Amino acid sequence: ARAEAERMYSGQEFAMQIDSHSTFVPEWDEMMLRMWGGKFNNVPMICEAHMLDWSVRDMLKNTPGFSPMRPSPVRTPYFGAGLVFAKAHRLKSVAYDPHLHYLFDGEEFDMAMRLFTNGYDVYAPNETPLFHFYSSPQQNKKMGIQKFWDYQWGKRFPIMFESTRRIRHKVAIPEVMAQDPKINQTDLTDLGRYQNG
Repeated sequence: ARAEAERMYSGQEFAMQIDSHSTFVPEWDEMMLRMWGGKFNNVPMICEAHMLDWSVRDMLKNTPGFSPMRPSPVRTPYFGAGLVFAKAHRLKSVAYDPHLHYLFDGEEFDMAMRLFTNGYDVYAPNETPLFHFYSSPQQNKKMGIQKFWDYQWGKRFPIMFESTRRIRHKVAIPEVMAQDPKINQTDLTDLGRYQNG
């Protein structure tokens, strides 16, 4: 979906990415430009993430954590897809891989790896321009909220695993690849375009 959204780009100077379940604070746009401040090099990103952990699918993913606010954005090794603000040239130079279908755990790791190896810096924001709604599976059921994995997941799950294999090809660590007996059953279409820098 993110790769599809990036195709709507039509020449703007900046690009911002959020998750759909987000609520903006008043004057969020001025806040983002204030944090950007023109003081960065040409390739920074402002986004929020805290730490990495291994998912049940054996893939690196972001996990909840706490970062105290600082007087200005702070460089970080983490990439969080729920809030991304950068010069729009990022959409061309490090575009989302459209071949990572139904991927959840691993999406942010893939993008962080590709951004850093293509010369981008990632900064954690020092202000809060939006709030991201998270709920547990129990809360989702009680409120009648369906997530994408609640719909036809039996069909989507094997496709998601093909996407994680694609990321393993990008990382190309022989020990990791050797653990997956289906590693050679991977769609490698355009892998060079969406590879590390």
